[in-house]
Amino acid sequence: MKKLYPVVLALLFASALHAQEPCQDTVYAYVHSDTVYLHHDGAYYNCCALIEFQMDINDSVIDITERETFPQGPCYCYCCFNLMVPIIGLQSGTYLIRVWDSTGTTLYGETWVTVNSRLSPSLGEPYQSPCFSEVCGDANGDHEIDILDIQYLARYLYSEGSLPMALSDPDGDGEWTQSDLIYLFHYLFEGGPPPCGGEKN
Repeated sequence: MKKLYPVVLALLFASALHAQEPCQDTVYAYVHSDTVYLHHDGAYYNCCALIEFQMDINDSVIDITERETFPQGPCYCYCCFNLMVPIIGLQSGTYLIRVWDSTGTTLYGETWVTVNSRLSPSLGEPYQSPCFSEVCGDANGDHEIDILDIQYLARYLYSEGSLPMALSDPDGDGEWTQSDLIYLFHYLFEGGPPPCGGEKN
């Protein structure tokens, strides 16, 4: 019975995080040649999940089901991902594409596409973005605010580094700029206000 206790705690923690889901599900697609590129931005899953896709076609309706898999086991956190999966070789026509959760009961979104092709439809290699951190100002996505975030942000601003992975920038103006770098520096080393007006450490 004692071995089950951490598992129960993990499930309760995951439920609490889902109740505070910060992501905005956005489903859209575009067509290039014989391929439909289906996007699901703001997908809210376990931080360590690798998302797999299943496709069912019924006349002009295509249902895509997303499912979490865990090559290295689940983590004690959830975050936002941007997902993309190509649908290759649809026959010519106009289709309604719907994206569902693994149970088929929650519709994340839907979109219409028109394609011209004579191939057999299949799913291509999917894309999954890095995990976006829910911690405001957490530029490197490790769920903490420290000197590494300043270094990460500096590389993005001045050395063509990667886009910060936090959902919100420190000064809350919706853009990652030099003012955010200064904001983090003041917070970490000069007792300045926390990112996005949060609580001090």
